[in-house]
Amino acid sequence: MATIGLFDQLPAWNEATVGSLEERKAKLGDPARRPALKADMERPPTVMPGVRGREDGEAGQISMFKWEATFIDEVHLPKNQKLKGRSIAEVAKEQGKHPIDVMLDISVEEDLKAEFAMADFINNDEEALAQIIEHPLTLLGASDGGAHTKFLTLGRYPTHFLAHWVRDKQVMTLEEAHWRLSTMVGWAIGIRDRGLIREGMPADIVVYDLEKLAVKPMETVHDLPDGDWRRVQRANGYRYTIVNGEVTFEDGVCSGALPGKVLRSYDQVPG
Repeated sequence: MATIGLFDQLPAWNEATVGSLEERKAKLGDPARRPALKADMERPPTVMPGVRGREDGEAGQISMFKWEATFIDEVHLPKNQKLKGRSIAEVAKEQGKHPIDVMLDISVEEDLKAEFAMADFINNDEEALAQIIEHPLTLLGASDGGAHTKFLTLGRYPTHFLAHWVRDKQVMTLEEAHWRLSTMVGWAIGIRDRGLIREGMPADIVVYDLEKLAVKPMETVHDLPDGDWRRVQRANGYRYTIVNGEVTFEDGVCSGALPGKVLRSYDQVPG
């Protein structure tokens, strides 16, 4: 609640989440404002391109969140530790409150330092997603350049794709999956000398155990300047990462070698 900007297009929320810490706490904790906040959440405009709300309750009513998949991720007060890891829906049912009241009451009580995590927020229609993935022109990938490290861990997508879609769902062969994750991406952005194991090309290789490949739970690390935090998701199953012929990671441990370089498409020779 202290930093999130997902509510900026919701008028009541936008007004309530600006100002000093004390002003925001007063507004979010004001019972008179709650009906407008709930109405905004139940019938929001498009907040993110491509994010589809869920039908819930009366026809046409849309809820921005799946409350059963929105979890209390971090609290600081001892009295609230028992809530950590539980869903908003579960706590709301237990306390006889509206889910939004639960989320805001906890936030205000925790000085807006409480954190909430949303599971299965987008791409939750697997049948439709499988059709998209299987299309020969689909370019796999997801990146925000690190702009939202407090909210998302998009760097998990290669592991999830190989483990879930290729190994478990078998939507395509492993050979095609590797081509999609390497050569196809390079050609799409104009980098032609990566993505293939071929004589004369830089030896960038990842060695992994497909059966052990898995994304680990999200965690918070304080490794940004001035001790600031970000979210990360590590993975199991990777043995070696080799860049330009040098091992940079072995069994998840960094070797300290830095043989890579920045690649730019305009450096490439057309061909």
